[in-house]
Amino acid sequence: MPELPEVQTICQELKQVILRKKIRRVNVYRKASIGYPQADGFIKALLGKEIKDIQRRGKYILFKLSQNKLLVFHLRLSGQLRYFKELPQEIYKSERIRFIFSTGDALSFYEPRALGKAYLISGNSYPQELLGLKNLGPDPLEAIFTYKYLYNKIHNRRAKIKSLLLDQRICAGVGNIYSDEALFLARIHPFTLAYKLSKHEIKRLVWALKKVLRQAIKTKGSSVKDYLRPNGSLGSYHLHAYVYGREGLSCRRCRTKISILKFGNRRTRFCPRCQVLK
Repeated sequence: MPELPEVQTICQELKQVILRKKIRRVNVYRKASIGYPQADGFIKALLGKEIKDIQRRGKYILFKLSQNKLLVFHLRLSGQLRYFKELPQEIYKSERIRFIFSTGDALSFYEPRALGKAYLISGNSYPQELLGLKNLGPDPLEAIFTYKYLYNKIHNRRAKIKSLLLDQRICAGVGNIYSDEALFLARIHPFTLAYKLSKHEIKRLVWALKKVLRQAIKTKGSSVKDYLRPNGSLGSYHLHAYVYGREGLSCRRCRTKISILKFGNRRTRFCPRCQVLK
């Protein structure tokens, strides 16, 4: 958390309130939350820069700034970007960096677990700290993410299909929530070895990924654990989820109880009747 739909929602909503604004001041409350460069250089290089555009790449948020600068946020498990119409008079718990605009409003980067980071680079010059962004594959909503693309990536792999969906070099932006949801829609058990999937199943999986992610963007993401939209409100996809967070409840398709299994340091939810292990 957050995954592609949450990050997309953040980008869309921030575009409405901070585009074309200039950064007047940067307050850093936790230097370790800056991944690159050092804090002093980070602050100095941001002053006076205008926000030209805001884009998403996988789970990364990219602020395109004037003078060919790129401000990058990787929210990891619990990071948030919160917008304030008026400059707060206090420093909030877990607030790591505050960006104050010349118009008097502000954007704050929160990270309760201190895993998420902000980076500032020039152009397409990626430091070692951002190789994850440089090496991202396409996300399922890109035109390149077709049946042919996914088939070529996974058809001869002996890894579990869920682990391949979580590989950001193959399927950028997808994490635990939406991999579970897409696998349910595609009627594929998450522990099925990829090479056992038929061509029809891979086609169905591509369709399911696109459908789930579009539904989640439409409902502003899933507010489980720490995710909030920039104005502090919740997303609502989790209220309509097929399997995620529904372990022990009835399957929306067949009424069988949703099961949960350990998957590395995560857990995966599935319907044992709709998603039979090959």
